[in-house]
Amino acid sequence: MGSVIIYTLNTGDGFLHGPTSYLKMTLQVTTSANGAAAFMDNIGALFTTVTVSSRSGVEICRVTEFPLYVSKYIRMKYGSAKFNRLAFPAVFDKSIVPATAINNTVDFVMPLEFIPCFAGDQLLPPQLVEGMRIRFDLTSIAEAFRATGGTVNACDVQSQMSLNLTTLADS
Repeated sequence: MGSVIIYTLNTGDGFLHGPTSYLKMTLQVTTSANGAAAFMDNIGALFTTVTVSSRSGVEICRVTEFPLYVSKYIRMKYGSAKFNRLAFPAVFDKSIVPATAINNTVDFVMPLEFIPCFAGDQLLPPQLVEGMRIRFDLTSIAEAFRATGGTVNACDVQSQMSLNLTTLADS
């Protein structure tokens, strides 16, 4: 890991609803024999920084220490009772690679509401969203995962973004 994922939104005339839009991630984690891996903190542990900028390059929001922000956001908005379900959506025991597997692929979803400019329940206008860039700086394997009974050797990340767009029209 330690790379960057950048999305440029080409939404046309759609209004974006951030809380129901999401980033789907597929992780293929490779561990040594009898190894297991779990997120260090939460699904935000994959990223060090998330930056959102307009099509002209003006920075709209930046979140450094993304894992810490996600933890605080979930606990403040949903309470501690829902923390494990939202912070670790792959499986509920926080482990993404069981101890019996050497290679394991896991899918999970991260709502865009974990990024501050998408957290409100209002629609974002197409003038703002069209051409918007979302940059995810990936963290290192050592910072993202905690290995138990072995070592985490590699993590391949594939992602896709699903946007909930609405078109408004006068009748």
